[in-house]
Amino acid sequence: MNQQNNPPASANNMQQNQSAPLSVGQYMIIFLIYLIPLVNIIMLFVWAFSNNVNINKKNYARAMLIWTLILIVLSVLFSAAIGGILAGMLGGRGNLNY
Repeated sequence: MNQQNNPPASANNMQQNQSAPLSVGQYMIIFLIYLIPLVNIIMLFVWAFSNNVNINKKNYARAMLIWTLILIVLSVLFSAAIGGILAGMLGGRGNLNY
C-alpha cells in the first residue's frame, strides 16, 4: 500500500536534458543560425517561447530578443535625430519660399 508517484524515467531524463549546460558545438550552431537573416528572428521566438527547449537556450533567446528590441528603438531614435538635423541644415531654417 506504500505507493509513490514517481514520474516516468523518460520525463525525468527530458527534464535533465532541458537543464543541462549547452556544449560548445551547440553554441556554435546557435551563433550560425543567428547569422541567417529572418531565420534568426524566427528561431529566437521558437527558442524563447517553446516548452521543450533547454533552459539555457531559452534564456539566451529571450536576452537576444530584448537586445534586438532595444537596438531597434535606438536606431529609430538616432535616425529621427539625424534626419531632423539634416532637414534643419538643408531646409534653410524656416525660410518658406513657395
